[in-house]
Amino acid sequence: MKYLSNSGMNRYAACPMKAYLYSTKAEIDSDSDPDTLPLQIGKTFHDVLEKTLHDRSKFKMSILSKAAEENGPDLELRDIDLIYVYLMGYYELHEKSGLRVVKVELKIETEDFLGYLDVILVDPQGFWYIADMKVLATVSPQLVAALHRDQQLNLYASKIGQILHALPELKFGHFAGVMYRVVQKSKANRKETETLEEFDNRLRVKMGSRKVKFYQLLVKPEGLDVKYFKSLHKHYYKRASEMMLTKPENPLRNYKSCYDYFRPCEYWSRCHSKNFTECQANFTTIYTQDSIEPINVDWLATSKTPSKLKQAKTRKRNAEDLL
Repeated sequence: MKYLSNSGMNRYAACPMKAYLYSTKAEIDSDSDPDTLPLQIGKTFHDVLEKTLHDRSKFKMSILSKAAEENGPDLELRDIDLIYVYLMGYYELHEKSGLRVVKVELKIETEDFLGYLDVILVDPQGFWYIADMKVLATVSPQLVAALHRDQQLNLYASKIGQILHALPELKFGHFAGVMYRVVQKSKANRKETETLEEFDNRLRVKMGSRKVKFYQLLVKPEGLDVKYFKSLHKHYYKRASEMMLTKPENPLRNYKSCYDYFRPCEYWSRCHSKNFTECQANFTTIYTQDSIEPINVDWLATSKTPSKLKQAKTRKRNAEDLL
């Protein structure tokens, strides 16, 4: 195994089976949709910032339209309207920060790690920062409190040597920390009578406590635990490399990760015999205030264990007696 990225670490930690299937480029289930709408929104947002170098003066609607076309096949007009608001708010935050962009999408490659840093920023005194942009539904107190132990930020901070080599204008003693620049999403819709600029103004200024919010969260170097996360990466790299070398027939599975991030795993059928849609159809139980429908036990009835089959038939009879 050549590299283990931050996302690769997360994948292996969540489920070795999924990590193995992903690394071997196994075919995903026909009903899977790994490129979800939130991911498409995030990709489009990042793409525009990369193309404009975080500079509002370089922004054009044509850039946003092209980014949406390339990164968001499921994006609707309302989503693009919201991304426009996110971008305008981000540009304002960036301007107020007084920080200058040194490099966007900086590639960091070592013998065992590969990553792309969203942006390197520097202040007028020459102090510089590693920044990562996020588009999130909420910024919770828990996220803020645990940010100093964020795996991705700590891993990026461990690559200062590679960053300095790629960007000689930066000074080692002037590394000032890592930061999250966060856009808190909205579900608002643009009114038919509103221009895009009026919609932007309403969401960012006029909506009071419900307006779209923007945050710049900084963790100073002394708050990080780079040594621990370097060790953790080394541990997972060794485990993942051994797995890829031995090519096990049945890697360890973590069934608690079958529905991470509110969507089914794209390799669901490898662990459940059927894909997610088929499993869902075989376990349909609906209880409402107005009616109770019989429990579907077709799946359970195929069990070879007599006790389970008997229990399934009993549950079916009980459900039918309720009607």
